[in-house]
Amino acid sequence: MAQYRLWTPVANAFDAYRRRLISEPTAFYEHTWRLIHIQESLVVTLGSALVTRLLHFWEGEPSSVDDLNKLRKMVIDCLSRGSIGGWIDILSRFGRLNSDKQPLCPFVASVKEYLEEIPTTNLNNSAKKKQRALLAFLPTWQSIAPVSSTYEDDELSRLGRFYAINSLRNKIAHVPISGDTFRKLHAGLRREVLLLLTPSTEWQAEPPTANPMITKWHPPLRGQIANKRSYVTGSGEYGQVVGISDDKTYWEWQKTSNETSERWLASPFVYIDNDIKISLLFRLEGLSGEINEDIDGEYHRFAAEVEPVREELISQAIIKSWMPAENLSSTIEPLDNANGSEVITETVEVAEEPQINPAELEPYQLRSKAEEAYKRRNYPQAVIFFDQLEKLSEQQYTDVARLHHGAALWRKANRYLLTKEEKIKEFERAIDLLEVASQHRDILYADEARYERSKALYHLSLIRGDRKLFEQALKDAEMAAKSSYKTDHNSWVQFLLKKRDEEGIESTISGGNLNQNAWDVLEAITGTIDAASDWSSQHDYDLYGTPKHQPDS
Repeated sequence: MAQYRLWTPVANAFDAYRRRLISEPTAFYEHTWRLIHIQESLVVTLGSALVTRLLHFWEGEPSSVDDLNKLRKMVIDCLSRGSIGGWIDILSRFGRLNSDKQPLCPFVASVKEYLEEIPTTNLNNSAKKKQRALLAFLPTWQSIAPVSSTYEDDELSRLGRFYAINSLRNKIAHVPISGDTFRKLHAGLRREVLLLLTPSTEWQAEPPTANPMITKWHPPLRGQIANKRSYVTGSGEYGQVVGISDDKTYWEWQKTSNETSERWLASPFVYIDNDIKISLLFRLEGLSGEINEDIDGEYHRFAAEVEPVREELISQAIIKSWMPAENLSSTIEPLDNANGSEVITETVEVAEEPQINPAELEPYQLRSKAEEAYKRRNYPQAVIFFDQLEKLSEQQYTDVARLHHGAALWRKANRYLLTKEEKIKEFERAIDLLEVASQHRDILYADEARYERSKALYHLSLIRGDRKLFEQALKDAEMAAKSSYKTDHNSWVQFLLKKRDEEGIESTISGGNLNQNAWDVLEAITGTIDAASDWSSQHDYDLYGTPKHQPDS
């Protein structure tokens, strides 16, 4: 068996870039896009390998049913849209699992280490001079368009750099850019993409048009893809396989050459044709309704000049196996719409009393009613059910329940007819609950809790005229944005930074007690701000009119 090289889809994209770099050294527009194709093939390959590994471990495990259903839902959504951003979200959500949820699998552990590590540069090829650095293409990116402060950080992990490159890609796809700008962009993007591929440092001292002769790759990026006919590793290492008798395709991986290799199912995410060419499943339309027939899957070869996309039938039985199970556990934690965003047509609303007496409900019924009201954006009703659930201190009152409880509380305080004292009390309760929820072991839930707490702190800072509360709101927002890389989180940070730098808001925050006239004006302002933020989360533009979700490949 040959030594494992770079996963073939990534290796093919990398070799296509090298060939064109040698033949047309100054074709910087093309080279920039080929670098993006390398990153895209890396994201889809790594994401597909992780998804199939987790499906292997979690299938049939009662303790993993909730995580399995969340994974299935994200995969279905990602394939329905055909989105690189969707694959990065999957890596963010399931590639950084805490030890209590992570299977005892060296590959899954290797992916986590890879995603969370902060790359270092070594321009002089000296072992003593490795240092963290800002995104190499950041100055050029800033000359093209505004850049989120999340990406202006020298502690950006590899996962963060995945998000940054995809955000850059979506921007340059829609903005006219000069040839000289592409020249600069290529130099910086090349450095970032190669840092994603290899721990080697020799290439860092080379000019940006040099042919990168790299043979060492990060551990989770080395492996081979095999079926019963053959295996392939790298861009051209082939051979015969033993131990595979069916017609399916498999991943094979080992962390080091002296360890036993692991093999798990890659079909239908990976397709090998009769010429041993590898394609990755990228889009699968027709998943929104009932699945009654086989569906054509769209497979991509990110490096191919000829036949880059092909269609292959995927059986309905396989597709149905991805669908979330209907009989979920009573404690499943809803992740979608965790920020309770909505379009607000009026600043002040009147709360409706629930038709059911909460005291007569069982804990699981309270949780269900609370989540249902929260999802409908009936925050006062959600608070009533959550309050009763909190009193019972039952298993159903989880950290995610606290997250939604706190989010409902501050929205109730901000939008409904309450006195100033009542508003302050509800904001304070929300902040306390969200502080507890931010300790959730799942990174995404913890980030969502910090984001919600930031909003509650911001509104309370305006009511009290307390600059310290505002600074804490900004701190929470930045922590959430730097960890989650969500567009809504980044937009909220930009909003707070803008407000911090505006003299009017500064004087309001630092002005101490508010008189009644100021209080009346403030209520109108805070309602408008929150309505705008929630409108943004439901539409394709942020608070400043910038497109949030531009089409990606």
